[in-house]
Amino acid sequence: LGKQLLCVFYDKEEGPASESGMVPLCEREAALFASIDVALCLEPTDNLIHAGCVGSLQASVTVPGRRAHSARPWQGENAIYAAIPLLSRLAALSRREVVVDGLRFYEVLTATQARTDNSRNVVPDRFLLNLNYRFAPGKTPAAAAAELRELVGPGYALELLDEAPAGSVRLSHPLIAQWLGQTGLGVQAKQAWTDVARLTALGLAAVNFGPGDTAQAHQANESVAIPALAASYKALRKLLE
Repeated sequence: LGKQLLCVFYDKEEGPASESGMVPLCEREAALFASIDVALCLEPTDNLIHAGCVGSLQASVTVPGRRAHSARPWQGENAIYAAIPLLSRLAALSRREVVVDGLRFYEVLTATQARTDNSRNVVPDRFLLNLNYRFAPGKTPAAAAAELRELVGPGYALELLDEAPAGSVRLSHPLIAQWLGQTGLGVQAKQAWTDVARLTALGLAAVNFGPGDTAQAHQANESVAIPALAASYKALRKLLE
């Protein structure tokens, strides 16, 4: 093969962004990363090029109430019921399309966890929601956080738990453009967060590519078809020629 291949392995890719093994690796090996021409994140992409990636915010929202015995609920204020206006706003939200370099990204805000800390015979004085906001390339985490705070509104305490920037679309690099021309691979926006964000922030031309089925991501019985593996290998070999 005509090009040198460097494989990078690290831990905690699915955890909080700040705890990823890529963080100390990028800091310690800055000179090595600066020498890389093109980087591929081996994500499930149905053997398409997924360019860029959406950013991600995780936030905890606390809805206050007043504790009471569940046999005398009028003596308290149910925090679950106090959350209904916010839950209704969240349920009414639709995805927002943002086009970046001709690719369609979708900004979405989703409630992913809900809980109270009380016994079953107690009116809860606190209702906790986890919100996950996915935002398009071109928007900073600070701007996304400001939008999130505005939507949640007053009366609720919001704490940012984790943030990860969006990844830039980098399809104009000569090696990527040549690879696309040789293989005819399709191109889509990456509707998820990946380390493409971290790599493009370092100035690398990075994209997502892999044989996995995106419709199976984070589902039971995830698998990769053998023909998809063969097609992925063929495309990757073409890049290295």
